[in-house]
Amino acid sequence: MSRSVGIYEPFVDAVALEGQQAEIAKNISASSFPAQLIAECFHIDPSRLSGERVIDTASGASDFVWWLNENGVSAYGVDIGYDDVGSFLERVGLFHDGHILTAPDEFKGVPKSRFTEDFDANPSRYVAGSIVELPEDDGSIDRVTNHSCLTAVNGPMPDFTIASVFEALRVLNRGGIFNIGPLLLDRRKFPSETVVECFEREEAIYSAIDLSHEVGIKTKVAKTNFCGLWNLTVTRTK
Repeated sequence: MSRSVGIYEPFVDAVALEGQQAEIAKNISASSFPAQLIAECFHIDPSRLSGERVIDTASGASDFVWWLNENGVSAYGVDIGYDDVGSFLERVGLFHDGHILTAPDEFKGVPKSRFTEDFDANPSRYVAGSIVELPEDDGSIDRVTNHSCLTAVNGPMPDFTIASVFEALRVLNRGGIFNIGPLLLDRRKFPSETVVECFEREEAIYSAIDLSHEVGIKTKVAKTNFCGLWNLTVTRTK
């Protein structure tokens, strides 16, 4: 199989992309949410994913990868923080009581042991790397997930967004799905500056999807609602 890494390069500024990745690496606390929350957010039923290959990007300290594998799915996570997991755990706010403190109040009881023990027991499930350079051939993956990274970056990062979307779609097979979320649904309930930022991120994602058509990738996009938030399901059709 071929591996056409860098298909996004004509559409991004390489220097800007490097800077945006560095900013994300410095500030990331994304996807420290519990597996069940992410699964419900993306309407994922693991019984329907049996035998599929899944990459969770910007996995953070979530137990989502562990949960997928426990339910018969062949999954692994990719995160730039996995090259130094000790310092990474400090950055995402894990404390000695074994609970993740970066999640909303109702989800603070997630045991860190699921992530840390699985990280130690199954290191091949946790790959140090970036969504903009996935270690897979073209069309080799059934699903890519990205929770609270592309939709939660600080400020507009168009180059990172384009590269991430292109790379996720590159590795998907025909019929494969890229889950992205969450985005705001009822914008009247949020401060105006938050609405503007979220709108910019959403527009950047749609622009990246449109640009991918220029390199022969075809998709269809659907929105789903979970607890008042939009999530995007991007299906590769060609």
